[in-house]
Amino acid sequence: MTFRGGYAKTRPGFKRISIASSAAATAFSTGKFQGASYYDYSTGQFVAVAGGNTYKIAPPSSGTDWDVTDITNSITMSSTRERVHFCQAEQYLIIQDGTNRPLIWDGSSAARSDAATNEVPIGTGPMAYGQGRLWVAQGRTFVAGDIVGGANGVLKFTENSFLSGGGAFTVPTATGGVTAMRFVAAPNTGLGQGELMIFTSDAAYSVVVPSDRYDWYAVSDPQQRVVLIHNGAMSHFSTELVNGDVFFRSRDGIRSVVQAVRDFQSLGNTPMSREMYRILKYDDPKYLQYSSGVLFDNRYLVTSQSDFDSTTGIGFKGLVALDFDLISGLSGKAPAAYDGFWTLDITRDSTTHNMSFLHIVKGRFSDVERCFAFVRNATGDTELWELTSDGDEIEDTDVDSAGATTANKITSEIETPS
Repeated sequence: MTFRGGYAKTRPGFKRISIASSAAATAFSTGKFQGASYYDYSTGQFVAVAGGNTYKIAPPSSGTDWDVTDITNSITMSSTRERVHFCQAEQYLIIQDGTNRPLIWDGSSAARSDAATNEVPIGTGPMAYGQGRLWVAQGRTFVAGDIVGGANGVLKFTENSFLSGGGAFTVPTATGGVTAMRFVAAPNTGLGQGELMIFTSDAAYSVVVPSDRYDWYAVSDPQQRVVLIHNGAMSHFSTELVNGDVFFRSRDGIRSVVQAVRDFQSLGNTPMSREMYRILKYDDPKYLQYSSGVLFDNRYLVTSQSDFDSTTGIGFKGLVALDFDLISGLSGKAPAAYDGFWTLDITRDSTTHNMSFLHIVKGRFSDVERCFAFVRNATGDTELWELTSDGDEIEDTDVDSAGATTANKITSEIETPS
């Protein structure tokens, strides 16, 4: 349940998105889900990969049915990869599977990155775009692309040669490969972007690199500072900016960069999720790298309790919700509070199906921020559901293939401190 506003009520409701019937929609829903990303183009759209093929999922210009379009263009991704990585750099969406040259989608056509012209290299992990450059992780190393507005364009990777003594940056050996990359917010700056946070599973680093390529001549390695030790981010997909902070899923729970730095002098190196230990303790560590999370409606929502299926992909049984509404009042600020563990249970044909969350993602559609979840149903097919903003919903709304809607009462329980 949620106590936002001071009274106990059910969590916000989910509503299934109606998808227009097509061969592409069927192929996407039945293929192995491998990841999705919001793409800021026109009024907004999603790009997802399933079964090695790439699909565009766009809202309708009229009516209620969303359209699924196959944009693979004969450029298939690895069909066995559990998750692919996405990153938008200006008008381009780059998709990496860790094996093949990345796919680049510009809103109208897809093409393979061209090695002959030094376009985006193969990355083995996350990517980030900030300070006018695209950053690509390759194991323990990470490289930066050319500056936006330069002679070569944002997709080329030629300026690393300016770096004194080499062409890539490296994290220390003992901490493992790069698992997440995020640019933190920096108010009162020209771009509003600050340092690049580099996470491994065991640590977090703050990286400062000159944006002007001519300043790279004097830099033998980036100015890399250790921010966290022993516990880093397990997943790029669940590492999320929360105002000036970064929240992420670590091995032992949910952590915050600001909280960890502030408490560094205290005894113990602990997460900030003891209240949810009874849920988080059942997470299988080997699947944490596939967890996903978003900041939506002033809540940090992150998937938990893995549900592995070798055919349809890695899902999670529900969402852990951390509510920041309590810190928003003028009369005083209270600590953030957990809204518990949210599951999506839908009754079809008199049978209750426990839906699995494959990936949760948010985006702006016609200037309205909306949150969606790709979920796996009882038959193994992928469906798209939208999470409503906090209101007075008491039902989740299902939609069948004929467009008929069915209301499913949200069941809730109150758990006292004892």
